[in-house]
Order: sequence, then structure tokens, then C-alpha cells
Amino acid sequence: MVKAKHYIISFTILLLILLSIGIISGIYEAKNYHLNNTNEDFLLKEEQISYLENKKGNTACIEEKCSTPLVSILEKKNNYSNNYVCVYIYFKQSADIKTIEPHITNVTNRDEKNNLIVGWVSLNNLKKLSSMDTVCAIRKVIPPEVNTGSMTSRGDSIHNTDSVREMYNQYGSGIKIGVISDSVDGLNESKNSKNLPDDVVVLSESSGRGEGTAILEIIHDMVPEAKLYFHGAGNNILDFNYAVDTLVNSGCKIIVDDIGWKREPFFEHGIVASHVANVVESNEILYVTAAGNEGKNHYQGIYQGNAFNFHNKSLKMNILPNESIDIVLQWNDRFGSSSNDYDLYLFRTDNRDILDRSIDTQNGNDDPLEYINYTNPTESEIEAEINIRNYNAEASKRILELYIYTDNKKPKSHSRILPNNIVTSDSIYGHPAIRDVVTVGAISIDSDIEPFSSQGPVTHYHPDYEMISKPDVVGVNGINVSGAGGFSKKFYGTSASAPHVAAVAAQLWSSFPSMKAQDIREAIYYSAVDMGVENYDYTYGYGRVDALKAYKYLLSINNSSVQRKTYDNDKEYKKFEKQETSNKSSMKSPAETQSGQSENQDLSPEEVETPGFGAIYLTAGLLIAIYYAKKMLK
Repeated sequence: MVKAKHYIISFTILLLILLSIGIISGIYEAKNYHLNNTNEDFLLKEEQISYLENKKGNTACIEEKCSTPLVSILEKKNNYSNNYVCVYIYFKQSADIKTIEPHITNVTNRDEKNNLIVGWVSLNNLKKLSSMDTVCAIRKVIPPEVNTGSMTSRGDSIHNTDSVREMYNQYGSGIKIGVISDSVDGLNESKNSKNLPDDVVVLSESSGRGEGTAILEIIHDMVPEAKLYFHGAGNNILDFNYAVDTLVNSGCKIIVDDIGWKREPFFEHGIVASHVANVVESNEILYVTAAGNEGKNHYQGIYQGNAFNFHNKSLKMNILPNESIDIVLQWNDRFGSSSNDYDLYLFRTDNRDILDRSIDTQNGNDDPLEYINYTNPTESEIEAEINIRNYNAEASKRILELYIYTDNKKPKSHSRILPNNIVTSDSIYGHPAIRDVVTVGAISIDSDIEPFSSQGPVTHYHPDYEMISKPDVVGVNGINVSGAGGFSKKFYGTSASAPHVAAVAAQLWSSFPSMKAQDIREAIYYSAVDMGVENYDYTYGYGRVDALKAYKYLLSINNSSVQRKTYDNDKEYKKFEKQETSNKSSMKSPAETQSGQSENQDLSPEEVETPGFGAIYLTAGLLIAIYYAKKMLK
């Protein structure tokens, strides 16, 4: 009996050992199988990338100074329909621009303060320009992003401008409002239908689809006695700066725009933001702008490389037939001085073919920028993946920030960005990031934040690190417009939200003309209907703008017996920092987490090494079994 008992126990121990080995082997075999599949996937990319990187390692002047889209045009210039291209030419501060301009067919703008010329250049002259020591970089001019969309709303009543008109007889008289947008197509049609007055002043027109007309109609509905001006945004950043100056010189006390420049710096003020900040500081004006519609097409995070030097986060999307997308990557080096070389790739998901790439060189005096403009040339939808690569694994870890822009002219059918790795926070940049500009997010008629609305905070690293509280307020989107010029009769996006706030500002300033711009701005913030965390949060800002509450607030501070509350953005910001709850945006430094969540949260298996907990549990169980077996044998 004792012998039989020994045999049974020995057999049980042997069985446990074999079972443990089998399960552990299965775990590692499954893991290695998955890893091999992943490696094969990356090797398919490597075969295509190696040629491009070898070529990049032996760049000529034209490839080093010209952006990748320009190099691509030159490579295919026989198929390029136009022999000329509009470019930004950045030159050294000490350069004599008279030596540069002869190689430019038509100079459209120049800004010697920022060492920049904009003009049309023949493809044959690009090589000559890039070989000049005085030229730092040449980039293709990209049209601005107009922050637009479509749904139904009641902005006049939701923001209570109708109540101020009825109760206090205030219609915006004596205030000039300047609008900067794409165009005023359909302006005469809107005038004929009495949606706009006959005396709208058009200082300059741009090409577009009539979004400026829709913005003017929103403002006119709310403050019908305000004088309206329009200036087109133009085709480049210097055109835009000129538009701002022209409206100020025309006497506009309020300026509103819905324009974003895709390649302006994300981590510092660029040429546009610096100019607008200077204009606001030097003039008694109120500047209102759309926060942007980038909440659902944005990523930000610290570079974490895998064995193939790719960042461990990718973005996926479906690109419709004949549709164009723009992809912009930046990292937190200072513009003009980056020596960290990251590259940007767009792959087909099914066969890993490279659809497009941006592989500009960053070797110490370059912008931390890569840009892809891709059009699906097929009649089928393409599943694509966006990847970021550390060239030669030599770039130091940086904060990576990426935006994807789809064709917003087709709001119901544009290419779809999948939600994997999308980061909503910190998706505001450019001139909407200026502290004294009123930056407006978008809410629905039910006062819920629109998921596309760009959110804060804004993080800048240059010239110093700072975290800027944005957006400031929110406005309703989805107001009905006439649809003049073929524009949609339903208008959504932060483009529709910003003019509501500009109209409220005009009504207040018309009512209290002795007030300063800062007074009006503070009244709008202080009286806003709180929508999120008390006082301030990065989603709604200070809340929904309310003309009636702001009007009553300004009435109260005009009464000498009433103590005026001083608005202090930094003070309110600190108060918000103390009151922030766990379900709102994190106050952690972007170096700790850019998405408001752990870097390892929601990662796929290929992005996180799987701990061998199964093997540990089995080994522990085996040791326990052996221990009790020995005990029984005694």
C-alpha cells in the first residue's frame, strides 16, 4: 500500500512538471509567433525605407533645403502640370535679398524682419536657390485650414444677444467688426435676400466657398447695426498678417477669424502668432478666433522606439477615393535649430507599401517639422497607417505632436480617422494660443462640448516652458445661414462658434463705449455660464458666453458703489489647479504625459512586453506540490 502511494505521488509530481513545461513552452511559443509576425511586418517596411534613408544620407543641397513635397515635385516635374510653384524662402539674417530675388519669378510677399520671402519660382530655379549659402530652407506654400462644418442651432437666443436687444435696445451701433476668412462668395445673393446689409465693406477677396459670408450673416443677425468689414485670409502667412493690419487700419475694434496655418509651430509662437500678439498689445482691439476642429485628429506623446526605430504609437485611417489628407508632425525643438531627425511615413495597412513620406533633414539649423500631403488616386478606399521613425536612431527623445487634416469641404463623407491613440488634449496651437486673444471652442445646442472641438492646455517650450490656459470660452455652433454662394445652410465647427462671441463683444462695447478691450474681454470671461470644473477647465474654458449676464456685470461695475472684481487669468488658473478633479484634464507636465493618461494605458500587445505571470504561477504551484508530496512521504 505504501509502495503504491509512493508511485501515485511520484507520477503526480512528474505530471505536474510535464504540464508546467508544456504550458510555459506554449506561452513563449505564442509570444514568439506574435513577435515574428510583428517583425515580418516591420521588415516589409524596412525593405522600402532603406533605399530612401540611404538616399537621405547622401543629400544634395536641393534635398537638404527643399521640403520633401518639393523634392517629389522635382522628381516628377515632367508630369507636373505647372512649371511654377509658390514657395516660402527662408534666408539668413545677414543675407542681401537682392541676390535672391532675381531667381524668383514673382515675389508676392516679403518680411525681412522674419527673414522670409514668398513667391512663385520656376522648378528649374529651385536648384539654384537651394545652392545659395544665404538660403536656409524652401517650402511649398500650403493653403490655410478653415475650421468649418454643419448642423442646426439657435445662437442668438442661446447667447442672449436677443435679450440685450429687447431689454436694453442695444444693436451694436458704432462698432466696426472685421472678419478674416476664405471668401465672400454669394455676398450679393445674401444682400438681395436681406441676410446682409448693402454696406458690407470688402477690403480684399480670397478664393474659397463663401464661409466669410456665413460668418458675416451670424454677426449681422445678432448685432444688426454693427459695421461689417471683410478681408480674405490670403494664400500664405504674410497675406494673413497683412489682412490683420488692414482691418486695424480701417478702424475695426473687433477682429474675428476662423483660420489655422497647418505648419505654424506647435510648441512656440511662430510668425503669425507673434504678429497677432504684437497687434493686440499695440492697439485697442479685441481679437476673437476659432480654437480649431482638431480634437479628433491629434496625437501627442513622448517618443518611445521599438527595435526598428519606429515610435510605438501609430495612427490609422481610411482614405476615401480621390480624397486628399494633410499630415503634419512636429517635435519640441525650437524652430530653426533642430538637430533631432525624425521622419514621417504613410503606409498601406494591407501590404505595407509606402504611400507617401516626409524625410527632411534636421542637422542643427532646421525646423522640427515633417509634412505629407497625399491624395488617394484609386477608386477604392485605402486603409492606411501613419508611422514616425527616428532616423538612424540618433534623435534624442522628444515630445511628438501630429495632426491629420481631412477634406472638410465634404463634412459628411470625409476620410475617417480611427480613434486608436488619438489625444484630444493640447490640440490648440498658433495664434489661438495667444493669452490675450479670445479663443473659442464649440458646443452643441444642448451645451455639450463638440468632440471635434480643440482642447487645452497649450504647452510651449520656447523661449521658456509655459502652460497656457486655452480655450477661453465656448460658443454654440450649428447656426442656420442663408446658404448663399452654394455654402451649406447649416453651419457647424468652431468657425461658427467664434462669430457668436465676436457679436456679443460688439454688443457690449457698443453699450459701454468708454470701456477698454480688456474690460470687455474680462466681462465675457467673468460672466460666462460655467460648464465644467468651477471657474475654468481645458474643455469649456470659462464656459458659454452670455451677453445678458455680461451686460449686467458691466452695468454693476459702472456703479461706483459696487466693488469691481479683477480678472486675473493666472490666479484663476491656479484656483483651477487646486480644484481639478480626476475626471478632468491632468495638470501633469507634458513631459510626464501628453494625453492626460498613462503612456501604457490602452496599449496593444505589440507595444507592451507581456510579463510571464503564467510561468510564475505554474512554477509556484509546482514547488508547493513538491513540498506537500515530500511531507506525505515522511
